[in-house]
Amino acid sequence: MDSTLLREFYEKQVYKLGEFTLKSGIKSSIYIDLRVLISTPELLSETCKELVKVIKEGELQ
Repeated sequence: MDSTLLREFYEKQVYKLGEFTLKSGIKSSIYIDLRVLISTPELLSETCKELVKVIKEGELQ
């Protein structure tokens, strides 16, 4: 994934580091806040473009 996009995730607080308890009850040190991503149309668009690129290149595992 593009490092610029990852930096934007962190700056806009889509990608968060810390101690989180997920809805399932599982503990995680990483949280992806999709509400923030969806509410930022430009970032959502760039994310979708990057996902399409990854899928087309067969890098999705």
